[in-house]
Amino acid sequence: MISQSEAMACGVPVLSGNADGSADPLQDGRLGWRVPHRDPEAVATACITILQEIAKREQGQPYDRRCDSNWLREQAIALFDKAAFAQQFQALLRASQ
Repeated sequence: MISQSEAMACGVPVLSGNADGSADPLQDGRLGWRVPHRDPEAVATACITILQEIAKREQGQPYDRRCDSNWLREQAIALFDKAAFAQQFQALLRASQ
């Protein structure tokens, strides 16, 4: 199973439930779609939206940047690469002291 951060690093739009920490990599919806936990209609609506946004991108129309492979990849790497992890870890250590 691929994680949200791995999918984003590959430039793949991400959909996640909002009931647990699995949605954390989506940065409160800034990087992907969050839907109510166990709501099949919300999942279907979000999937349709993602497909529509991808179609807009492919047609050269304005689209949701969460479907922009390059932008999404850049955001994921900036937030989750080794340097970002080390920086966040050091900040947590400083805050705990």
